Amino acid sequence: MKSFEDYKDKKCKHLLFHGNDIILIDKVIECAENYIIVNANLNQNIPFLDTYNGVKVFRTYKSIEMMAQSLGCFQYINMSIIGEGKAKIGFLLGTRKFEIYIPHIEYSQELFIETKLSVQNNDGFGVYDSTIYIGSIAENNKAASAVLSVLSPKDDFIIQLQDNNEER
Repeated sequence: MKSFEDYKDKKCKHLLFHGNDIILIDKVIECAENYIIVNANLNQNIPFLDTYNGVKVFRTYKSIEMMAQSLGCFQYINMSIIGEGKAKIGFLLGTRKFEIYIPHIEYSQELFIETKLSVQNNDGFGVYDSTIYIGSIAENNKAASAVLSVLSPKDDFIIQLQDNNEER
């Protein structure tokens, strides 16, 4: 049986259903039942970069995607550990308290994304607090933070949606 420790240093591209071109996070640093920490080293070739004063930068408002991807890894790990298979599809329902502390991040900086479970119900609705730090996890290194509302419905809900769509 797998444990949280088994996922330490696991590459995020093996935990997400995204295409490799849009994966913004690199590996799991630490995880537990109610939180995950991942890191990101932005590659200068990713399509999310902009040029600002001749330097390639990642606009901080795009960091919501990093937070959402950390949730995907968190979900995959937790579903695997409790024995319910792999992660289910997730829908980002909304974002609250999105705070941007700096306008952009230079592509060469190492980032840490810390995401903590706040609320989770049996229907798959969850609320997560997520923060992105530059260099290390410290209050004065915050780049952005947000509260994300996510729905990861059970398989029967997805099947019902597909059946409803086929009836049209």
